[in-house]
Amino acid sequence: NANPPAAYRWFIKRAGVEEKLGVSHVLSFTAAHENTGEYICEAQNPQGAVNSTNLQITVPGQYVH
Repeated sequence: NANPPAAYRWFIKRAGVEEKLGVSHVLSFTAAHENTGEYICEAQNPQGAVNSTNLQITVPGQYVH
């Protein structure tokens, strides 16, 4: 409920490297091993910017017998 409305940006951090993912208030992705990482959302408007609490998502790899 930001006033003025906020713009959202999503980032993932893997192996210490941060990568921009998208610019929506919602982020969706397939639960796959390659999407394992630390996710951060930034909300920004003319009043300032704030980051979400970091969320670590771990998707186990597929076991091959």
